[in-house]
Formats: sequence, structure tokens, C-alpha cells
Amino acid sequence: ICGLVSRAFTVTECLHVFCSNCYKHLLDKESPKCPLDKVVVSADEIKKFVLGDNQRKLFLVRCMNAEHGCKFEGPFEDLEAHYTKDCNFHVVTCKRCGSTSFHTQLLEHLEKDCRAQLEDVAPVLTRKPV
Repeated sequence: ICGLVSRAFTVTECLHVFCSNCYKHLLDKESPKCPLDKVVVSADEIKKFVLGDNQRKLFLVRCMNAEHGCKFEGPFEDLEAHYTKDCNFHVVTCKRCGSTSFHTQLLEHLEKDCRAQLEDVAPVLTRKPV
């Protein structure tokens, strides 16, 4: 459901996969239903699985920034290195104007596109104590 490749996961009768946390939240509801297809989830009809490290390494996964345009798809074991070192699709928020941009474009945004004017910041920087 959430996309997390969890060591322990649950498969419902409708064949949707829940990490442990998502499944726990689902069971907290009075009448649990799969959020994707609204099929009632019965504890009698679910299957629980636990994957070892070697099994998880074989999973093909997409980068968490796929929705922002990242095309990485590869083995789970390569995801962390890609995400922390290679991915250019991390979205950050400008501290001056609040708009968002890719982290690789933040300096350009600050230099050219930022809606907050430097004049708005300058008085704070030059103000003398009273």
C-alpha cells in the first residue's frame, strides 16, 4: 500500500500488500477495508510473510522520488546509495519564499526566481540594537 519494502508484510484477500505499520492502522478501524478497492479485510483471510535479507535484496524497486521524475529502478540493495548520493529529484522548500524546487536547482532559484526580495531581508541584517 505505502510502497515500503518491509521485512514483515501482510497480503490481503484482494492481494494488496501492507507493511506491518499500515496493516496495524487498518486493523484499528471498526470495519477494516482495503483503502484501494474497499474490500473488507478479514483476519481469517490474510497471509503474513517475513522476508530474509537475501530475499529483500532481490526485489526491484523504484526511487521514492519517482513521482518527481526520477527514473531509478533497481535492486532494493542499491536504493539507499542511489537515494542518498545520486538522486537529483529531491524536492526542497525555499527558506525565503516557501516555494519548492529540486535541491539541484535551489541556488539558481535563490539567484533568479525567488519571489522574496532581498530588500525584505536587508533591514533585518542591518538593524542596529536599540
